[in-house]
Amino acid sequence: YSRRIGDITWGGKSTGTVGKTSYSAIVTSEDLAADGDSSSVRADYGIARLQHSLFKGSTVGLLAANRRVEGVDQGSVGLDTTLFFTETLGLTAQLLTVHGNEDDGGLAWFIRPAYDSATTHFHVRYTNLDQDIRDDFNAVGFLRDDDRKEFDTNFTHRFWFDRGAVEKIKAGANYNRYSSQENVLRSWELDAEVELVFRSGWEIEIEYIDEFQLFEKEFHNDRIVLEAGWDSRTGTSFSVFAGSGKNFDSDLILYGGELEWALGDRLRLEYSVTRLELTPDPENDTTWIHVVESVYYFNPDLYIKLFVQSNSAIDKLNIQAAWVWRFMPPFGSIQVAYQKGTS
Repeated sequence: YSRRIGDITWGGKSTGTVGKTSYSAIVTSEDLAADGDSSSVRADYGIARLQHSLFKGSTVGLLAANRRVEGVDQGSVGLDTTLFFTETLGLTAQLLTVHGNEDDGGLAWFIRPAYDSATTHFHVRYTNLDQDIRDDFNAVGFLRDDDRKEFDTNFTHRFWFDRGAVEKIKAGANYNRYSSQENVLRSWELDAEVELVFRSGWEIEIEYIDEFQLFEKEFHNDRIVLEAGWDSRTGTSFSVFAGSGKNFDSDLILYGGELEWALGDRLRLEYSVTRLELTPDPENDTTWIHVVESVYYFNPDLYIKLFVQSNSAIDKLNIQAAWVWRFMPPFGSIQVAYQKGTS
């Protein structure tokens, strides 16, 4: 994770391919401010990556990352693979061992078999993150959490119809659950949705979320949202939505809408508004959120973009504008951008 490396004093890298194996390596050094004074200490980094091509686009790889500060090493070393057994059946997996001060030799690993076709997706993933590995791992990498045993699965299927008013039905559900290494349940979430697409361009979607979260106490949240809209399939569409539920001991009401409008081949406009109401609202999170986006094309390689977003709960107003000229598409472009904002 490159943002872990700060004030670089020197560095070098190499990339290449030998036969079916690609490689990359980075060595670099930075000055770290020492605790309690203005002096600095040196941190040396080494990152190495190998990836070997196998059958049907499959790969197996090695990843090693290390930071050394005053003789102390922190980082991780491990193997990863992406395997394609058939056109629809595959598997990804990774196994890392973490080294450092906190839990030297701790493991981080996952395995995820999956099935993907033109109409169906299914996967099952199991992840294991040992306790107290995050600080050592994050010396060079990025790990949001540790002390975690996690199960995740998703099933989504699209039904297509050759005749009748309904063109497509999409139905799916995702379930995620994780606990600590001592089997203390920390979270579970069920997210299910059904979408109907009519030949006339009308669409209806209903989504239901039910979840458990453990923080300073146990929270049981739920939300159901109904959305309806129309899509011309030529760049113009609109939709409205409304929902209600429970969010961390507050009643939740959610509603809003979105409009997309294509004015010829040159100008595209988008506007969305969201209203979130919480009762009670001790943190004053009830808000209006407005988003405006527009793009004007002088030609496919010369255009200007505008983005405006506001959030009343935090007095946020962001404005971004960009002028883009792709003079050697897709690799050569000049971009001039302006941004002004608060939060």
